[in-house]
Amino acid sequence: MTFIPETIVTDNPHGILSFGPIAPKEKDDNNAMLLALDGGHTILCNKNGNKAEINPGKSEEVCGINLVQGDQQEASKEAIAKIITAKNGDICIIAENGNIKFKAKNIYAECRGDGNVE
Repeated sequence: MTFIPETIVTDNPHGILSFGPIAPKEKDDNNAMLLALDGGHTILCNKNGNKAEINPGKSEEVCGINLVQGDQQEASKEAIAKIITAKNGDICIIAENGNIKFKAKNIYAECRGDGNVE
């Protein structure tokens, strides 16, 4: 017997957008949404808050085009365009077969360890 998701918003040769379980109940991995389009792009979001995104090609984001400098604290006068915060856990940037490049006017690194280094 074929499993049919609870709700299918769209289903055509170019992709599927589905809300509701996408696996049989005995194999439910709590996926709440699946978006798959031509080119192999996939976004999975599940009920416990996890998200996985697959982009077989380049992934690019542009932000902060019209920011005004100085809207934050008087001492810094920064115009922050993007903030990534992990309330718990680590942030990993991995380039298995490539380079990691940071380009900026200035690069500041602040490290606070758990204690004294011997």
